[in-house]
Amino acid sequence: MKKTLRAILLGAIVAAAALGTAAQNAPKLGTITYVGYEGAPLNLTEQVAIDRGLFSARGLDLKFVGAANGGQMVSSLIGGSAQIGTLTISATAPLLKQGQCFQYLSAGARTYYNLVAQPDLKLPHAKEPYPKNLIDLKGKKIAINARGTAMEFMMDAILRQAGLTPADVTYIATGGAATAVAAFRNKQVDIALDFPIQEQMLRPGEFQYMAKLAEMATNNPIYHLTQVFSGASCDYVKKNPQVVEAFCSAVGDAYRFVNDPANKEAVVAVVQKSLNIDKPTAESFWQQYRDSWPSGKIDTASWNAQKILLPAGTELPNFNEYVPSACQARM
Repeated sequence: MKKTLRAILLGAIVAAAALGTAAQNAPKLGTITYVGYEGAPLNLTEQVAIDRGLFSARGLDLKFVGAANGGQMVSSLIGGSAQIGTLTISATAPLLKQGQCFQYLSAGARTYYNLVAQPDLKLPHAKEPYPKNLIDLKGKKIAINARGTAMEFMMDAILRQAGLTPADVTYIATGGAATAVAAFRNKQVDIALDFPIQEQMLRPGEFQYMAKLAEMATNNPIYHLTQVFSGASCDYVKKNPQVVEAFCSAVGDAYRFVNDPANKEAVVAVVQKSLNIDKPTAESFWQQYRDSWPSGKIDTASWNAQKILLPAGTELPNFNEYVPSACQARM
């Protein structure tokens, strides 16, 4: 046991020394602004990279600024107040059609949603296998974060799996985790497509599972679907290849860090700080959702799966044109 502990400590010291050497040797590339979701887990790897000095080690001084939604983030990139930020296909596909151009550099969190219902809601088909049990969604009020977002398109895909359409339900926009939990407790909705940290905030007995979508790989159109990407305008990527290379390398470093079990405590600490929650809640979050960050790499299969998130009348950007291979090699 002592030898094992000594080996772990030695490995940590060696890794820290290597990181410090890399930081000293990396060319200084200046300061950039990253726009993303503040107070939400979608940008966990970027927050880890900031906290652990991984951007600094690659020569970047990265400043994180928060925005409320994908539209605001895209506007920041177009307007130049941010250089790199969080992109969704739902927000960018319509703009690409209008002539804007973006490069998608790295993959963010995969889906971590479940369908939960009010504890006393009658679900006559509950014992039916998924997706047949989802027929009980018909006529129900369903909580999503906001209308017209990727989350709504995901729920549309789930409805189609059950042979239903959006016209068969009523969507209720309930905002972030705190307001969504309040709406659920006040019975403003029947069912929620829930997301972190709602399940940690709700008490046992306050909900029943309808479908644990985060664990269901079969017949589940949103299983491990990439929710967000980090990206930049095509013009910025073309003019700043060294910055983009350093950013992608640091994100790759962050993914390797969060997927190393030896770093669990450090990752939990970042979760606690970035989500402003206590340590037990952060530990519960990481235990439940840690598989949502397997890799920063964007591959063709995960890219093509984005089609379900496309707004009507838009097309999925060409993978080879809009996903730089040099970035993927650093993941």
